[in-house]
Amino acid sequence: MYTPPTTKVKAMNSQYPISATRLMTFDECLIKYYLRYVQRLKLPGVSTHLISGVMTHKVAEELINNQVDPYAYYQQLFLDNFGPEGLEDVLKYSEAYEKAIQDTRNDAERRGKVLKSPTFTNYWKMTHEAKFSEALNDTSKDYNLKGIKFDLSLIEVYLSGIKCIGNLQTVLATRRFSKRELTAEYSFKTTLPVAPSSGIEFPITGKLDVVAKEGDFVGIYDFKGGRTGFYQDTVPINYQIWFYNYYWYKNYGKLPDEVGIIDLNFGKNYLFKPTMEEASKFFAVIEREMELLMSTERDLKFRGLEKTLKSFTLPAGKGSKYCPCEYKDHCPMFQTKG
Repeated sequence: MYTPPTTKVKAMNSQYPISATRLMTFDECLIKYYLRYVQRLKLPGVSTHLISGVMTHKVAEELINNQVDPYAYYQQLFLDNFGPEGLEDVLKYSEAYEKAIQDTRNDAERRGKVLKSPTFTNYWKMTHEAKFSEALNDTSKDYNLKGIKFDLSLIEVYLSGIKCIGNLQTVLATRRFSKRELTAEYSFKTTLPVAPSSGIEFPITGKLDVVAKEGDFVGIYDFKGGRTGFYQDTVPINYQIWFYNYYWYKNYGKLPDEVGIIDLNFGKNYLFKPTMEEASKFFAVIEREMELLMSTERDLKFRGLEKTLKSFTLPAGKGSKYCPCEYKDHCPMFQTKG
């Protein structure tokens, strides 16, 4: 059975507020990790899809904790972030946009294909994109609010949020949630051992999107609203899920009875019941990963990126299989091979 170390903490480095996102970035691409967490590079502008995720989580939090009208609250958040002009044009063009999406899907079906991302197709670019671009071109200068330049993604964000809210309401009406005590945006802090024999621990922080309780039962669920989607076999090895498990076990002496990802964009649930055998293995993996992260960050700071990269094998011939990412303009690997 796994037992968290009880050795006295020797050092707490304030530069290491560890989160699942930070650890996943380290695994995903060392260059991206270096630019984001070592150089602390600030990118101009804000991703509309990032803001979309924040808005969806805020709606879930307020719906669960305060029973607000989710659609009215979402529109207010949209208004706050993108201004009255943004909301006005989204409402004006969204119906036509949805029809264009369906037209693109219909074209694909006639050719025996199923599209996951219609707006990425040549048919969309030839048939619809120019029309929307022309319609929105005259007003695009009005959408530089909070670093965001208006484009079609604003319509995508709005419609995706509306769909996520509908799926959220459906999920919350199921037995898993409707009969249980719910708490949304449950913030947590704890410590994670790194090289346990040294006694060094670092703080980890995060938020549990929703905790569901009924008697002795505890379920922890993470809401996702992105465009990528998930697979059932990836959930039991998801760092974020295991950070939740680690926190709950360390603070309450037991694992959650159920954990999972609620995919609000696609309306699917990916759930599993963690066991102590799985926990023992994965907690040990996290500790090793943290020890590697700590030593690698030390190399990045004192040896630099170029020398540190020589000891790493980068996937896909670039920095990551996710190339290009938002740091592509600052990435030496992408600039030379991209």
